[in-house]
Amino acid sequence: MDEPRPKAPLVLDARYTHTGRYSAWLQKTKSDGSKAKWLNSKCSRFFTIDFDTHLFRYSSSDINKDLSVKIRFHEINRAELVRSKDSSEGESTPTGGLRRSFSSLLQKGQRPSDGRDLFQTLFGSKVVELTAETHADALTWVDMLNSA
Repeated sequence: MDEPRPKAPLVLDARYTHTGRYSAWLQKTKSDGSKAKWLNSKCSRFFTIDFDTHLFRYSSSDINKDLSVKIRFHEINRAELVRSKDSSEGESTPTGGLRRSFSSLLQKGQRPSDGRDLFQTLFGSKVVELTAETHADALTWVDMLNSA
């Protein structure tokens, strides 16, 4: 009879331990002042939350981290889930930008947001609206940012 094997230790993951760093691609809603907003209201950015250096940063590349926007943890006021204009519950949050048809999103390899994967974070007086791949990812980012 085989003896029970000890369970493998849990992986230390910054999303849950709030130590180390975690990175992922998120969609960032362009600011009202963006000149290219009329072409596309969102852009992909590589976001990193680093609990060791107390920095939250994002850039257009996952390679060159020197050219990134850096936000210190003490500058983060809060993060929260928000509802999009397309939400079935009737709540709305101004997301800015053009509405796209479902077929045009599919052609570009994107999917329409149901509002559950949309969140925003406040840095001083600036509001940054972000979209994660899934609702669970959005909840994780909100938790990490609020614990920062």
